[in-house]
Amino acid sequence: MTPGKKDGAYTIFYMGVNSGAFLGMLLCGYLGEKVGWSWGFGLAGIFMLVGMLQFYFTQGIFGKIGLKPKTNEQLNEVAESTEGEVVESKTTVENIDNSPKNPFSTFDLIIITIVSAIGLVWVINDPVSKITSFNLFNFAVGTLDGSNFVILIALALFLFILVKRITQYAPVLRDRMIAIVVLAFITVFFGRRLNKPADQ
Repeated sequence: MTPGKKDGAYTIFYMGVNSGAFLGMLLCGYLGEKVGWSWGFGLAGIFMLVGMLQFYFTQGIFGKIGLKPKTNEQLNEVAESTEGEVVESKTTVENIDNSPKNPFSTFDLIIITIVSAIGLVWVINDPVSKITSFNLFNFAVGTLDGSNFVILIALALFLFILVKRITQYAPVLRDRMIAIVVLAFITVFFGRRLNKPADQ
């Protein structure tokens, strides 16, 4: 398996784990509250059984991967089969190291500073404005109050600099960074929903 396919496989695995945990929390919790907790836990058991059957019936596609070599011949076969992958992996790493650098420009640093400053001020101002009469964003733009308007501006600038930076990298690095960004956003929303109280 090439390094690129390995990255894709790990990405699918990671997203599958988070997606399964998210959907399981929704489905099992819904059945537990609306029908009965025996149905909720029963559904979790059914899905675990399906996962076990999948591993059982598809274990043949892995061949000897993951099995303990019983003889020296099998050990040599495994070493020969992985030698090409190691060389290819080293080549990929060398290509990444030799790819053109993408230093931060003055414009990038200005945008990053603005986004960071807005985020820091917003984090401090939000709770202060709710417990006191002091509010730095005491204005409105259309139907949006000042606090929401400012944080949306910061989010737009953040997405702009993110896309600008990613498009300037070499294809291999660009693809990996896109995968990291997608996983980061999924993790943020998953963690937010997971840590949210059940009554909200």
